[in-house]
Amino acid sequence: MSAAEPPSGDVPSPCTRICRIGAQGHCVGCGRDLDEIVAWPRADGDLKLAIRARAAARLREHPPTLSDPES
Repeated sequence: MSAAEPPSGDVPSPCTRICRIGAQGHCVGCGRDLDEIVAWPRADGDLKLAIRARAAARLREHPPTLSDPES
């Protein structure tokens, strides 16, 4: 673990409290899919870091827009 990474138990949730599954199949607020949202509370630090990375990539690839009815 590098100094930039938090200890495994301290990985913050990517939840933004904008909870809605969009047309792309992931939350428009945090970028997680349903399986990742369900797994989060039991995931270890490495899995949480991987989920955060995948979620961020999804939001970069498919950012919600104001004109999108799913955003």
